[in-house]
Amino acid sequence: MNTAERIRKHGFTPVKKYGQNFLTDGNIIAKIVAAAEPAASDLVIEIGPGLGALTFALAERAGRVTAVEADEKVVPLLAEAAGEAGIGNTEIVSMDFLDYALPASGAYKLVGNLPYYITTPILMKAAEAGNLPQLAVFMMQKEVARRVTAAPGSRIYGSVSVAVQYRFDAEYLFEVSREVFIPKPGVDSSVIRLRPRRDERKARDEKTFFALVRAGFGQRRKMLRNSLRAAGFTDAAVEAAFEQTGIAPTARAEELSVNDFIALADAVID
Repeated sequence: MNTAERIRKHGFTPVKKYGQNFLTDGNIIAKIVAAAEPAASDLVIEIGPGLGALTFALAERAGRVTAVEADEKVVPLLAEAAGEAGIGNTEIVSMDFLDYALPASGAYKLVGNLPYYITTPILMKAAEAGNLPQLAVFMMQKEVARRVTAAPGSRIYGSVSVAVQYRFDAEYLFEVSREVFIPKPGVDSSVIRLRPRRDERKARDEKTFFALVRAGFGQRRKMLRNSLRAAGFTDAAVEAAFEQTGIAPTARAEELSVNDFIALADAVID
């Protein structure tokens, strides 16, 4: 039974507050599964499984799948679908993913068709995990995917780009038409893949790092030097940091790479 048939059978109405737009295209599902590179030894945690179209495709290749679903009305439908599919390696957790505790140790992967309204909090939860996922594959609103994976110098490069890329190498994979969802959303989607950074350089003080990033992009039309002063960094600390790092005092936030922000954050507290 496919997604459309299951919705009709149960008279199920997707709930807007959960951002429920169910993927129905088998080719797109297969591409997402391939991007997640599931293996028999893998634990895959899926965010918002809905009616299980992606869940069970993942379960066919992964060792274990934990499906975390916020809508308690969907859970029995998902369990029914799992039984019909004969899937025995899937655990269904009825919980908001933002309240779900990611594994403190051991390898795991994250996969999800992210609700548009909480995409950024989910990305930040993944980025702030003490034990990062070995890989994450997320479908999200196309414009957000573009921002997350944007390179320095781009008009759409911003604080979310830096925050995610501080932890992960971010790869833009492919676009997904709004026509392959039930109900059809008002925007197109894209799929991205995240892997922990090969360059493991981290800021000495992450609070300062993120404060600096927020300050820079909070007034992105200003030179970064002036934005940092306005955010409370002292003139002496700002001038010394630019001199120490060799970053031009006239630079704007969107011109700096993640490593530039790290260097500046480290220098500003010296």
